[in-house]
Amino acid sequence: ASGWRWNRRATKLAKRLVDWKISLLCYERKVPASGRLTLKGVEQAALESAARKKVASPGASPETSSIYIQSGGIYDIYFQPQNKYLAYTRDANGNESFQLYLFEIDERNSTLLSDGKSRNTEPVWSNAGDKIVYSSSPSGAEGVNLRLLNPFAKVLTPGERQEVRRLDRKIAEINDLIKAQQAGNFSVLNSLYRKLDAARLEYQSFQDALYVAHPNLKVRSGRTASLTEEDINRLTLKSDTAYLEYVSTKDQVYLFVLTAKSSSGGAELKVYPIAIKPEDLSRKVNQFHQRLANRHPDFASIARELYTTLIEPAAQQLRGISTLCIVPDGFLWNLPFQALITPSNHYLIEDHGLFYAPSLTVLREMTKEKVGKERKISLIAFGNPVIGVDEKRDEDVPSS
Repeated sequence: ASGWRWNRRATKLAKRLVDWKISLLCYERKVPASGRLTLKGVEQAALESAARKKVASPGASPETSSIYIQSGGIYDIYFQPQNKYLAYTRDANGNESFQLYLFEIDERNSTLLSDGKSRNTEPVWSNAGDKIVYSSSPSGAEGVNLRLLNPFAKVLTPGERQEVRRLDRKIAEINDLIKAQQAGNFSVLNSLYRKLDAARLEYQSFQDALYVAHPNLKVRSGRTASLTEEDINRLTLKSDTAYLEYVSTKDQVYLFVLTAKSSSGGAELKVYPIAIKPEDLSRKVNQFHQRLANRHPDFASIARELYTTLIEPAAQQLRGISTLCIVPDGFLWNLPFQALITPSNHYLIEDHGLFYAPSLTVLREMTKEKVGKERKISLIAFGNPVIGVDEKRDEDVPSS
């Protein structure tokens, strides 16, 4: 394709790719089973930019999207099959001592993967996108080594690992002291809780510094960026959907409800304090759960009470809503919201479609995954789940 760098090393590289089950258009001259082919390379005119070109069929015009890497001297670029990362090599001032880097496309972060001394070329991804194989020539020595690495492995220095262990121990020791003082002096407990808050803050500050120094650690830990106004507006595009997120603190439970504004558009977020102490609510949830598990006939009264406590405060905002996304917290994960009973004597699931999410940020990431992909309809269902190590009721329920 015009404008793409190609060289004689491709022949040698293609032989290696046979073991990785990767096919190239220039060798097999066919489009993969998915019906689309992604070409990859470096634009000759601007070595700091990479471009993805998708070809739907032989002879079709390529669709191009550009990615800009704030660095010069880039030589080889290879995209991860999942298109979330790319691996590239670059040198300094034309010295051809190419180093291998990992680039996170969405966050635009680069991380050095090689040792900074050897000459590294031709990075190739595994089909699963979790390994990279590349050629490496040791500095001042002859020969070429074929190396395999996990680009997402921890890259902490010995000093950083030691500091993480120290902070972990500090928090654990304070927690042990708190447990030992549960029936002791109230002022001592308050002092220990203040020390625990300070230790956690110290740990969080150090962790934030690690994420700046090693961006791939944040990726591997599952941390995601906070919701933006654009994210919230996207979630509320469907005006018939409401998001109910519960937050349980030591002294209070709160309900946050996110819906689309009925008149002016945009999003509407309201918070409702739940009028019951967390420990009392936890007892009612456990009681309801036990009555359902034991098939107790008097579960309906608690089902109505829990609806009044947890859903009714937002009744005005939920008018006209047909689908609810529930984001529980803590012990509320043990509550089957769909079994709550409304004032019209219906189960909640009869009046609303219902689904759960760990958090709205996770829901955003799950939605992102579907963009540009063929949606496959599937179902996974479980019956008679055992929740909790002390709830072994399998023998009470006959198998179907």
